[in-house]
Amino acid sequence: MLLPLSVGLLLGLPLGLWSARSRTAATVFINSFNALRVVPSLAILFLAIPYFGLSFLVGGDRPDAAGDAADFN
Repeated sequence: MLLPLSVGLLLGLPLGLWSARSRTAATVFINSFNALRVVPSLAILFLAIPYFGLSFLVGGDRPDAAGDAADFN
């Protein structure tokens, strides 16, 4: 229980103080952590695409949905 707290304090306090004093470090840290927040959302989106049948093709653009593939030759 104390190990995760210790690791968090040993990493978080110096990085927090550094980002408070340096605008460049703050920008890098904020953008990096914001990018990490997007990753789970993208993973869920990629898993949901085949489940919900989402694609770039719309209804009549698919030969199997049109019923006659001869129109696409």
